[in-house]
Amino acid sequence: RSIKENITELSSMANTTVKMDWLDNYLFDEDLQNIKKNLHKCSYSLPTIPKRINDVLGMVSLMLPQGTTKKEFLNRPPSLGLNSEDLDLLRKHCNHPLYEPEQQSLMFRIVRRLMLFMLIPCSGASSINDLLDILENELKSGVPA
Repeated sequence: RSIKENITELSSMANTTVKMDWLDNYLFDEDLQNIKKNLHKCSYSLPTIPKRINDVLGMVSLMLPQGTTKKEFLNRPPSLGLNSEDLDLLRKHCNHPLYEPEQQSLMFRIVRRLMLFMLIPCSGASSINDLLDILENELKSGVPA
C-alpha cells in the first residue's frame, strides 16, 4: 500500500471510539506484524517499552496533523510529550545490559516512526540514544518541531 493510503487509514482509525493499541495508529504494515509479534515475547528480561513511556507515547500518537485532531497537534507538547525524567528513564532502560539487541532495534523503529509522524526530523540518527538526544534538544527549546 502507498503511504497516502496508510495515512488515510490511520486518520480514520484515530477518529474511532474503539480502544486500540496505540502502535496500530501509526505503524505501517511492514513493521506492525513484526513489532507486535516480538513486543511481548516472554523470553525478554525487560519489557520493550516501559509502561510510563507507553502511556505517554500512546496519548501523543493520537494527534494527527490533519482533520479533527489538527488543533491538538498544533498545540502538542515538545519531545513527544516526554519530560526529562521520561527521557532519562527511556535511555537507562534501552541501555540496560539485559535489554536485547532485538528490543533496541524495535524501540528505535517505534520512536523514530513516531517522531517522523509528529514531524520531528531525525536525519542522521542511527541509535535510540541519537533519537533521545534530538528529543532532549527539542525539550530544552520548549517548542515542538
